[in-house]
Amino acid sequence: MCQSCHCHVETVSHALVECNRARKIWRYSNLAEELRGVHRCDIVWMLQFWPRQHAKVEGAEVAALLWAIWKARNKWRFEGKKENPLRVVANAEAIILRIQPNLKKLYLLIRAGDDKSAKQRMFRDVIEKDLFRVLRDTWGDSLDSFILEKVVAVPGDISYEDLGIKNSNLKEEMYRQIDLVINVAAITKFDERYDALLDTNIMGAFQVLSFAKNCTKMQMLVHLSSAYACGEKSGLIPENSFTMGEMLKWPRQLDIMAEKKLVEQKLNQLQTTGAAEDEVTSIMKDLGMERAR
Repeated sequence: MCQSCHCHVETVSHALVECNRARKIWRYSNLAEELRGVHRCDIVWMLQFWPRQHAKVEGAEVAALLWAIWKARNKWRFEGKKENPLRVVANAEAIILRIQPNLKKLYLLIRAGDDKSAKQRMFRDVIEKDLFRVLRDTWGDSLDSFILEKVVAVPGDISYEDLGIKNSNLKEEMYRQIDLVINVAAITKFDERYDALLDTNIMGAFQVLSFAKNCTKMQMLVHLSSAYACGEKSGLIPENSFTMGEMLKWPRQLDIMAEKKLVEQKLNQLQTTGAAEDEVTSIMKDLGMERAR
């Protein structure tokens, strides 16, 4: 009898899929949506036929999650230690990271002046955050060596040409190797300087696109935009594309280059008058609020 739900014989399939604890773990996984409506749950079907019938289902991901559930079940049964379902899913994802052959290398662009600073910031601002705590608990000190093997901290800035990458050899390597670019860099504060907003959120996206066009193996560019790009709407909001310069409210068109010229003129004017840095910051923030109206 299953010691968790107390109403079924504990077969392997029951323990891994049908048990209440197993179901909760599956609901937290990336496969939750694909599992809805599936009535056949024997292990052979899940490993061999499920991935063939659903394009979004990877056999390695199914196997990793089944193994993580089995380990969690044994730890509870024989050691009396219950694991949080989210932790079990994270353990499965850690297995995927270890066995995934398709992920050869990840180039992480970090705003920094040199390689050492970029690497330090990657560990301080990314790897040492709570998000990676579960992986660190699982892999211990070996996580750092794995990260260094798979992830390259690239010093640069998306607001500059070639993403501000100064190392020409590294840049050429990235052009040859990269097949997927994901851009999530953006300023999300509403009261930021207008020149900084234009450089990062507008010209930054343009520089990322230009860089991606130089990658010989490029298959996909993913740009993560803000929810505010859709304006103020209610209900189900579709992700519609915009033409260059199109705006949601009047006037319907925005000339980005004219806005950049306006900013440059304002900065030159402030420099000529010898304005202090805090005064420049205040004026550029006010200009951003004014142009937003």
